Amino acid sequence: MKTFIAHLFQDNGCDYTIACGHKLLKITAETKTKAKHKVYLFIKENYSGGEVIISNCEIYEVIGSEVIDVDKWYHTINSENQRKLDEYEEEKDLRDYERLSKKFNKTI
Repeated sequence: MKTFIAHLFQDNGCDYTIACGHKLLKITAETKTKAKHKVYLFIKENYSGGEVIISNCEIYEVIGSEVIDVDKWYHTINSENQRKLDEYEEEKDLRDYERLSKKFNKTI
């Protein structure tokens, strides 16, 4: 079995969802033709007869994929942001100390 991704584009604007006007489907099928048929059935079941019309569809065969540990990325981002904040506060404290030392005629 192969894995395909179908990218559906919505006509008539936005349906107020994340990635407004776009829908990605993960499809497992033996061939691209069978994957296309599954997309056809999905559109028939979910997007026919209503307000939302699909204006375009692109299908991609997935050669490889990897699950990303996004929690680890957020931990790294938060650590970097905290480090920058700590550095900024330390620099600010040092500037304040130098300013107050001069004001009161004392040296570092």
